[in-house]
Amino acid sequence: MRLTLRTRTNLVFALALATLGAIGWVSFENGRLLARNDARVSHTHEVLERSARLNSHLAESVALRRGYLLFGDAKFAEAFSEASRSVSADLDELRRLTADNPEQLHRLGALQPLIQSRLSLLQQSIEAYRADPGNRAAQANYSDQGTGLREQISNQIAEFENVENSLLQERSASEAASLRLALRGFAILCLSVFIVLALAVWIVVKTVIFRREKLDSGWWSLVSIFEVLHLGMVNVAASVVSAGPIFLIAGASFPRSIYVLDLLICFLATAGIRIMFRLLFESVGSGSRDASAKL
Repeated sequence: MRLTLRTRTNLVFALALATLGAIGWVSFENGRLLARNDARVSHTHEVLERSARLNSHLAESVALRRGYLLFGDAKFAEAFSEASRSVSADLDELRRLTADNPEQLHRLGALQPLIQSRLSLLQQSIEAYRADPGNRAAQANYSDQGTGLREQISNQIAEFENVENSLLQERSASEAASLRLALRGFAILCLSVFIVLALAVWIVVKTVIFRREKLDSGWWSLVSIFEVLHLGMVNVAASVVSAGPIFLIAGASFPRSIYVLDLLICFLATAGIRIMFRLLFESVGSGSRDASAKL
């Protein structure tokens, strides 16, 4: 069954849309994977930043207790209370951020009583100083107890952050791989769009011109030299017209050899069959005449 020009055009664009749809879906999935990995990396950064804030607020609490012991200013005690509340808020936020990681939650569970004991000792030290500023032995005892807790807290926080840093390395590597995959998919999508558009333009232009010049029929007719020249001129015109939109899309970077190959292939396809048929017909006819002359 012979397809009409409209049917051929519709088939070309249907194929183009199906191809672009499939490649677009793959690119969309790659984009989703990239976004998911990026969110995981950002989440790990947030955990590490909150852990650093916890360390900072703990150090601030210790410094404020020392300032109160040195100067006896009530402002240091008030600031200590604020820093203690910040430490508790940091712990709560870390538990929320690591709710999907049982191992890290377990580490935070072991860290929390240590921090509470440390803050309690600091508070007791401030209250003892408020009651008896001259009792240095009591303050030395609080400091000795706090030294052991400080080392345990530092070790727990270091272990917690080491795990998060390992996760960050893994997730950053996954994010980089996803980015490369997404960029590769985008490049393939752009290339596919260009190829599909160029192919659609090429098929439509060639079909219209060949149909207008009736080159899509009469493949077995005997052609003369003038008809061969006509075929050549039509192919040149079709190649030039189809090359125009492709040049506008791809620019000067598109290989010019493709245009030449297009012209040669189309000319051989339209004129080559006719010329071969004529040569075959003439050789058969010449053989028949020679055989008749011998008889």
